[in-house]
Amino acid sequence: MDATNMTPVTFFLSGVYMATFMASALIFFRVWRKVRDRFFWLFGWACLVLAIERIPLIFVDPAIEENSWVYIFRLLAFILILVAVVDTNRGDKRGSGVSR
Repeated sequence: MDATNMTPVTFFLSGVYMATFMASALIFFRVWRKVRDRFFWLFGWACLVLAIERIPLIFVDPAIEENSWVYIFRLLAFILILVAVVDTNRGDKRGSGVSR
């Protein structure tokens, strides 16, 4: 599905997907600014990366093996989410940035 084969509905849904992740990123960054917990900062970046991932997917067909590099964005986002969860569940709370 490159740009010439995508239907208007596919373009629309890709835009909805991107806008939803952008809005989620902004919400996570706003919460992070208030509580200064690294969990929200990392989730904000993960959502931002997932939103940016939609841009190259509009122009390339990821089914073609040479274009599978676009999934690096998803891998990075999921690694950020994993780091956020592991960091939050650690016994050591010194790095969380939350004052107690």
